[in-house]
Amino acid sequence: RFLEEVKKQLELKNIDICCARAEDFVKEHRESFDLVSARAVAKLSVLLELCIPLVKVNGLMVALKGKNGQLELKQAQKAISILHLNLEKEEVFHLEKEAVRMNFYFRKIKNTPVKYPRAYGQIKKKPLSELPYYELEDEVCIDDVDTIKSYMEAHPDFFIDAPLFINRATLFLIACEDGSNA
Repeated sequence: RFLEEVKKQLELKNIDICCARAEDFVKEHRESFDLVSARAVAKLSVLLELCIPLVKVNGLMVALKGKNGQLELKQAQKAISILHLNLEKEEVFHLEKEAVRMNFYFRKIKNTPVKYPRAYGQIKKKPLSELPYYELEDEVCIDDVDTIKSYMEAHPDFFIDAPLFINRATLFLIACEDGSNA
């Protein structure tokens, strides 16, 4: 009712207000919006999984976060990669009494894989930031040491000049389109 009243008071004509869960709404509106924004919904990794499937390729997602925004951003790196996003801009606002607000602007660079968003129960139980293993078209991410060892043994030539980015026991290997290492 609040949004209906805002729409009426501001005489906004070209706005539809819909009350629905994002994971249900996306079934009929997948990749339909140039801009999606959300505030006070969930941790960033969960928020991105819920909202990004609604955004068109090259569209923007604006996540409004509070004082823990930077921590959530670090924890959402896997979700950002899986959902094909680039962080384009960060804004930090210092309010009275040491309150902080952060806005993160994400550009969607590819279509969202069709399996996202998952059912909310799955998202909440296993956020993308906690998934143990995934593979992307040009990137491999392995989250446990034994899997890293076996991958290295199976692909010894790949590791000669490959750039390795290690963060929290996660190994990223990036290969160029021509098969050489970046």
